[in-house]
Amino acid sequence: RCTGLGAQQEIDPDLLVPDPELSIAEGALVPWSVGNSTYYESVIQAIADRYEIDVDRPWRELTEEQQDLFLYGTGGEKVYVTYRNRMGRRRAYMLAFEGIVPSLERRYKETDSAGQRERIEEYMSFRPCPVCKGARLKPEVLAVTVGELNVHQFTRLSVTRALEFVHGL
Repeated sequence: RCTGLGAQQEIDPDLLVPDPELSIAEGALVPWSVGNSTYYESVIQAIADRYEIDVDRPWRELTEEQQDLFLYGTGGEKVYVTYRNRMGRRRAYMLAFEGIVPSLERRYKETDSAGQRERIEEYMSFRPCPVCKGARLKPEVLAVTVGELNVHQFTRLSVTRALEFVHGL
């Protein structure tokens, strides 16, 4: 999954909400507080209305489930979004919100714009690969063991411990 790097860049929720003392209304969700998009405001309000979330409470005081609705979406459940279009007409539709994290990940993979990628990378950090756990090897390679250690585990031993291990075989 990491193409042998042992780590991969992924959206970091801590970078999306750098100041948990702020409320959503005060701009806690940084990617959505930049600019003046009424779309994001409408979606936030729809989620807050549907799940009875107080957008004036500090982010840290929201439950993990409430935070996850904004970060990871509504799990396919639709919310009723109302907004005013450019002509000032009121419009409404149902939306299964995917979440800020999946939205940014999808946009990062799909875009051809270097500028768009750079903006999204501001919310990313390097994390150990969830498949190889930083070993930089395929599961098939890690499955081969000698004396119950695979090559990654062996190379992490100190020289003294490695010699003891080899002598103990």
